[in-house]
Amino acid sequence: SRIVISEIAWGGTEVGPEHQWIELANLSGETVELTGWILRWRRKQPETALATFHIGDEEATSATGRGGGAPALTDEPDEPPKHFQTRVTLEPAETTVQTGEAHTLRALVEVWQGDGWLPVIDGGTVSFSFEHNAAGGEFVTPDTVTLTGGTGTAAVTLTATGAGQIVVKAEYQEPWKTVELEGLFAPHSFYLLERGHDAVVSDVVADLIYDTEEPYPLFLSPCGDVMELRTPTGILEDTANADSPDRDGWIAGYGMKEGHELGSMERIDLGAPDFDDNWATNMDIIVSGLDAEEDCLVATARATNEQTLIQQAAWRDPVRVRHGTILLLYAVVPDVCDRITCLPRLIVTHAHRAAGAAGAALPPEVEAMVVSGRRIPGTTNFEFTVDTRALDVDLYHVWISLAGTRFQHMRIEVVD
Repeated sequence: SRIVISEIAWGGTEVGPEHQWIELANLSGETVELTGWILRWRRKQPETALATFHIGDEEATSATGRGGGAPALTDEPDEPPKHFQTRVTLEPAETTVQTGEAHTLRALVEVWQGDGWLPVIDGGTVSFSFEHNAAGGEFVTPDTVTLTGGTGTAAVTLTATGAGQIVVKAEYQEPWKTVELEGLFAPHSFYLLERGHDAVVSDVVADLIYDTEEPYPLFLSPCGDVMELRTPTGILEDTANADSPDRDGWIAGYGMKEGHELGSMERIDLGAPDFDDNWATNMDIIVSGLDAEEDCLVATARATNEQTLIQQAAWRDPVRVRHGTILLLYAVVPDVCDRITCLPRLIVTHAHRAAGAAGAALPPEVEAMVVSGRRIPGTTNFEFTVDTRALDVDLYHVWISLAGTRFQHMRIEVVD
């Protein structure tokens, strides 16, 4: 069999960041029984925190951090934490540490749940190590602690034989979040996993609904996860976001509060490995699927991915039009557009700008001057207007997005 991870909506939908979903693709010509298969993920980089102690008569100080030592977000940060973001905070029990005196250091691991930091559920480990040890520091209790008891707290006791500075690092490695797959996976088809309920992608019936019981621990972190697909015998079938192991974050896709439309992370070539350059963010040009409020997803749920379709269409010969021409374009509107307002729509992109085969989107203020459209009364036709007076002399793509990844495309060259 050849099953791959094809799309990840780690940022959720406009309805909420918890409305996450994942898509698999069966590239083989055989039906696959998924019993025993698992899909699992965890943070790409462990969360970390540092504490610095001056052994002797000086006061101890501490610093918190995440993902390799960057500053952690406080309870009242300049920018709100991302939903499902995890942090580690070190809490020294004393401010003055004398040579030879035992000292207990506590690590608190929390996750942001929308309106506050909550301790993580049991599972995962906190490992303590010395980043700097000029005072002969040593741990007198185990330096790796498994979180239990529901408090999100791990502790280690240390002492020092000399005087000077000690820097202790705490590293939280969360447990794998695992989904057990089930059902038959038809050849050359897609398999949709929806988190929590079947309305996440409201117009597509989920193949599997996961994470349905409190405390709903199977979230995808906005800070970046690595994902694995494994067979019943434990063989690694595929990965996602595993390339560049020292890189944190997601290689593609957008989440909430990032200044962009929410966009899924889509594999470009389903038959190619999990390399960073084989993933792209859906650009809201070719879309499929509706969220729980029946607005368009910026994604292609259970459908061919946007960049795959775009690369098949993007290099047609252009039509030359004189600058100032007003183009009228027509499309037959699918029946589904009678009940949703997000389709059809027309998008114009720069063909020469660096943004993949689709080109770079126009600035919103320019797009508003270039594109307009209306339903022709009494017909199933939609009329679009492209006003080239607001465009530079250049090469452009014109995309008309319809329902279910259906689209029309043409290239125009605006000339003097």
